[in-house]
Order: sequence, then C-alpha cells, then structure tokens
Amino acid sequence: MEFVNWEVIEFIMEAIETARKVILGTLQYLSPSSLVKNEISLVDQKTLLFQDKRFPFNKLYCLAIGKGASRMAQGARKCLGDSIDWGGILTKYGYREDVEDFEYFEAGHPLPDENGIEATKEILKKCKKLGEKDLLLFLVSGGGSALFTLPENNIDLQEMIKVNELLLRSGASIDEINCVRKHIDRVKGGKFAEECKATIVSLMLSDVVKNAPSVIASGPVVPDPSTFSDALRILKAYDLSENVPGKVLSFLRDGTQDKVKETPKKLRDKVFYKVFDSAWACEMAKKVGKDMGIRSYILSTSIEGEAREVGRFLTAVGKDTLEGKTAFKPPCIIISGGETTVTLNANTQNGIGGPNQEVVVSFSIYARGTERIALASIDTDGTDGPTDIAGGAADGKTFEKMKRHFEDPTYAFNEHNAYKLLTKSGCAIKTGPTGTNVNDLRVLVVL
Repeated sequence: MEFVNWEVIEFIMEAIETARKVILGTLQYLSPSSLVKNEISLVDQKTLLFQDKRFPFNKLYCLAIGKGASRMAQGARKCLGDSIDWGGILTKYGYREDVEDFEYFEAGHPLPDENGIEATKEILKKCKKLGEKDLLLFLVSGGGSALFTLPENNIDLQEMIKVNELLLRSGASIDEINCVRKHIDRVKGGKFAEECKATIVSLMLSDVVKNAPSVIASGPVVPDPSTFSDALRILKAYDLSENVPGKVLSFLRDGTQDKVKETPKKLRDKVFYKVFDSAWACEMAKKVGKDMGIRSYILSTSIEGEAREVGRFLTAVGKDTLEGKTAFKPPCIIISGGETTVTLNANTQNGIGGPNQEVVVSFSIYARGTERIALASIDTDGTDGPTDIAGGAADGKTFEKMKRHFEDPTYAFNEHNAYKLLTKSGCAIKTGPTGTNVNDLRVLVVL
C-alpha cells in the first residue's frame, strides 16, 4: 500500500476523502509483523522472552493460523530465526506470503473445506509430538475458526459446512456462532491445548467484540465457559434446529447427557497469551487523525448489531454533531470499532455484499442531501463478506451517484446488493489482503 504523506494534505478536502485517507492511513499502523516483533524476543538461542517472563525450551514450534498468519509468521521468523525448529502457516486462499523455512497450508474461508481439515490433522500430528519442556508459539488472527478445523467423530465436512452456512446467515453473533463450532470440532474450545503437552505462548489478533480469548478463532488454547446446552439453545433461538444435520444435533444432545466429553473448563497453567483488538485499531485511527490536524474522538470500540441500523445510527450522530447536539466539536472525526451482522431474508438469493458495505449504503440513504458529513467503513482484513473489497465510503451525494446505475437503490439495498451499489458508483474501498484482522473500523467525518 502506498504510504500517504500527511504533511502535504490540506484539511479543506471533501469529508468523504478525509474518511478514506484516515482509514487507509490507519492500516499502515496495524502491521502484524511489527506487532509480533515488539512482543517477543530471544534471551538466548533456547529462551524466549514474553511479557517479562522467560520461557526456556528444548524445541520451539511456531504455528500461525488465520488471515493474518503469513505476516505474523514473518515477524516471528525475523526475531526468532533459526531457533524455530518447525514453523507452520495455515491461511486463506490468496493470502499466502512465503516465509523462509515455514510449511504452508491454504484452506477455505468463511466456510471450511477438505484442505483445512487435512492441514489441521497434519498440524495436530506434529504438535502432539512436543513434550513438556518444549514451547509452542501460537499466532492467531481472524478466520481461524473456519481454517483450523477438525470435525468431531461421525460429523463429516458437508455437515460442518451446512451448520456454518446456517449460522452465518442467521444473524447470530460471533460469540454464538463460535459456541456451536466449539462443540462439534476437535481442536476448538481448548481442545487443541489439551492435545499439546508443550508450554504455549499465544499472540491473538482479535476479530471478535469484547475480545473474549475463548471466542477468538473459537479458542483452541483457552478454556471454554460455554456448554453443549448453550449450543442447542442458540440453534433453537435462531430457528435452526430443524435444518441442522441430524448427526450434528444428535452429537450436541449426547453432550448434554454426558455421553460426549464437554469442552475443558480449566487448562494446565502452561498457556500464556495477549490479545490485540479493535481498541488498538481505533487508537491508531485517532493518531492518524491527530497527525492530520483534525480533532479525533473514539465513540466506541465494540459496536454490534444489524449493519443497516448501525449505518442509520452513525448518520444521526453525524447530523447531531453538525447541529452542536453532541460533545464532539467539528471539524472532527468520530471513530468506532466492533463487528456488525447482516441478517438475510429467506427469499434473498442473489445479494452480494458484507456488513461494512451495508453500513455504508445505509448511511448513504439516511444522509442523503446532508453536506459536510461522510462515513468510511471497512473490515480491517481487506475482505468484507465474500467479496473482493474491504468496504466503502459515502456522503450526502452518494445516493444520487447510485441512482445513475440503479433505478431504485433502496430496493437493491433491501435485496442485500450493497457490493454492486458501491462498486458501480465508485464508492468501494479495495485494499487487498492487509495481513491483519481486528474487526471493523469506521470513520465518521464531520466538517
């Protein structure tokens, strides 16, 4: 990504351009490679330093999973070098960046696939060879739930895919989705840590709101507070019980009757971790804004809810700020993080988009005709939903741009065609894979 020279930017640009520049500038600070290098180091060739604690080891394995795996592994390789006895990277197709001496695995996301299962089997086989005097550096980023996966006995891949599809379309929160995933998978919910006897040091890029380590990538090395009963309750709450494959439902019911072992509620005191989250991204955006000479505020780092309603809410914040009804003093940027969801209609078949795209299109509808406010919203990993764009940007003029290509943009929006609305009107933000993933980042500009 080309570096932006903020010193030559004049503040009298359009609000929408300000929003774009803050978003793109922030991404430059969210480098997973630098994060890893800043957090770990070697005391000597057989001792790792993390959070002022020394971890001596006989063997050192480094495993990176998720959409930011390649760049996290790059950071580990640069600071640990030949002390790493084995390195593995499991990431999404198209996110591969070779790291010297690391074994590579690519798999499906957001839905699991056969390559993910085979990769997980191979990784588990290697890590089970580690002993109590060995060390596993476990680097986790968004997408780990789909990529690092091994269905429980009697559940096959197609049944696993079906459950994931139902959950992703239901409007369930990521905590709820991962609760179900943890109870039908052999490496989630602390089960991977049970299989690995080594001490585990883990750095986690959090793509979940509230940053519960047990939810990040479905918590492979963290105790799981949820239960089989919770998983069944979630399926019932979203009217999914009748559509879930019979084997999955039977397995969960067996779990409630102690016929299947519950996820571990405690783990040995040999797992140490640190989480980097949406708050980190928001602080970086605030820094970018201040460097541009703009008042910068953080509204919230954990906004959840239906994407279109968040777009509507942020429009109201922008309008109220213009009218002096909030504590924010324009000209300013108002930053928020978190993760929104999209609930698809039962009849929706051909809609293409993602939560950030829906936030932006919703904003364009409610901000129509309003001057001096704009919003940019992206998924920090560079791909919003099953699309090739990170999100988009809109202001009070965007709706009219959309009308040049769509007779009724609101109808297209209700059909969840946010991708086409943004790309055809020139309002999409395309970054390519960023190597990081700390939820969504939104920048509201009020001039």
